[in-house]
Amino acid sequence: MDKMILHNAGIDADAGIRRFLNDREFYEEVLVQFLDDSSMSNALTAYKRCKRRRYRAT
Repeated sequence: MDKMILHNAGIDADAGIRRFLNDREFYEEVLVQFLDDSSMSNALTAYKRCKRRRYRAT
């Protein structure tokens, strides 16, 4: 894991590692899995869809 790349992307790797009980390997594993996770994208799509419906109703 290259902390400089994470830092340049606005990620505080040291704080993240502390949140994972200083388990650097686990933190890195979760970061890699996050790249393939579509949950955030699906949530954003649902939010936008809901927001559009609200404006149509008024």
